[in-house]
Amino acid sequence: MTLSEKADHFYRICMARHVRKPWIVEKCFLQVPGDTSTWAPRDCDNDGQYTSMYLAMESYRYAVTKSAQAKSHAQKAFETLEFFQMVTETQGFVARTIVPPSWERMFDPNRKINEREWADMRVHNPREKMVEERWHLNKDRKWLWKGDTSSDEITGHMYGYLMYHDLVADDNERSRVRDHVCRIVDYIIDGSFVLKDLDGTHTKWAVWSPEKLNHDPDWRTERGINSVEILSYLKLAYHVSRDVRYQREYENLLYNHGYAENVKNAKTVNPSWRTHIDDELLALAYPCLLMHEKEPELRSLFRESLDNWYAEVKEDCSPYFNFIYGALTGSDSNLEYSIFSLRDTPIDLIHWRIDNTKREDIHLVHVPEMESIQTSRLLPPSEGGVTRWDKNPWLAVHGDGGYTESDGVFWLLPYWMGRYYGFIQAH
Repeated sequence: MTLSEKADHFYRICMARHVRKPWIVEKCFLQVPGDTSTWAPRDCDNDGQYTSMYLAMESYRYAVTKSAQAKSHAQKAFETLEFFQMVTETQGFVARTIVPPSWERMFDPNRKINEREWADMRVHNPREKMVEERWHLNKDRKWLWKGDTSSDEITGHMYGYLMYHDLVADDNERSRVRDHVCRIVDYIIDGSFVLKDLDGTHTKWAVWSPEKLNHDPDWRTERGINSVEILSYLKLAYHVSRDVRYQREYENLLYNHGYAENVKNAKTVNPSWRTHIDDELLALAYPCLLMHEKEPELRSLFRESLDNWYAEVKEDCSPYFNFIYGALTGSDSNLEYSIFSLRDTPIDLIHWRIDNTKREDIHLVHVPEMESIQTSRLLPPSEGGVTRWDKNPWLAVHGDGGYTESDGVFWLLPYWMGRYYGFIQAH
């Protein structure tokens, strides 16, 4: 099987079981472990981010092949993400996800939280926000949309919009992207650099303000990464609109609020703070800054931040991280392993339980993430579980016993990136 044939195989799986109306791309649930004939759609808090990564994949696929199907599917994904904002009937708030009102099985449904539960939640996370009504019925009663949207979602959305705008959209579609991006960024700016939910306060995770990142110890862990994120949003808004308001806000954060210093070491090396979610979010945020910043000193600053990030993530041997770095620096870093990873990934995308804790050829350790049991060396994809790039590939135990199937975008996105940037060939 060639990589091209493997891409076709994963794409068929994605189209068969992983696109739900209006065009949301996500994992699916298997009612019988491993039996794909029993599949059912399911929601996830990060549906917007993952659909945006699918949008980026289709954008690269279109740029390489000029496929009418790739363009059509990219358009559908963009329109769906646009609807994530429109469905909230606000000036710029974006839903986490949407489902039909007939759904009875949703992740994290509306519920009452008693005092003991609330106390436990606060112990686990001092920044926890009591949200009992997460799901809202829109005015025409055709959709339930979920609030308390995270910074992950906004970062994912912006990455997808960047690739769609630059690689797929015609002039009319670019105007639509411009209006949509600016609506969201205006809402964040007008909210003093937080994403305000329906209750008028910021959601649990969507905070980019200097007051929080620079002066609130509870936000120290997000100082670097969230600084990179908001600068990336502002740069995208300026790139698609040429409205100097966004450039002024961008420079104000950089020079008057210390974000230039914040971004230098955005990637934390502290094992108690590190998560692979942040590794992926930085991969989503860096491209706009390195692709569209022209001022030499700022390019040097962002390159320094990118290099510091890659120094920590290159041992993960992720073709996605490798191709992001290679595309932004003009290198082919770790190309041999990227090709190996794409080849070695099993064609079965079901989340079987893989337990490597009994192996005698590895040791169990608590690095790179302190709270997880991980293997002392990185195992090849065929000896681990199905892993997106926001998950820890070093985990000793993967999977849920075969009740989930991946959509395959974790593989398809780096494949089409590699094709677009010339790292890999068609066969």
